[in-house]
Amino acid sequence: MSTIGALLFPALILTLPMAAQDQRLVQAEQLYSRRPDLSPVRQAIALLTQLAQTDPNNYEAQWHLAKYYYFLGKHVQL
Repeated sequence: MSTIGALLFPALILTLPMAAQDQRLVQAEQLYSRRPDLSPVRQAIALLTQLAQTDPNNYEAQWHLAKYYYFLGKHVQL
C-alpha cells in the first residue's frame, strides 16, 4: 500500500497548480457573464493574463482572453 501512495503522491502534487489555474478560468468566466458592465470583463482579462503568463500553452486561457478582448474592443466607448 505504501508503494501505491508513493506513486500517487507526486501526481497529486503536480495537479495542484492546475487546480488553481482552473479556478482562475472559472472565476474569469463568472466575471464575463456580467459583461453588460465592462468592469468585470476587465477583471476577467486581468485574471486570464496572469494565467496565460503562468502557463503560456494553456489553450483555454488564451482562447478566452482573445474572446474577452474582442468583446471589450467592440463595446468600449472612445
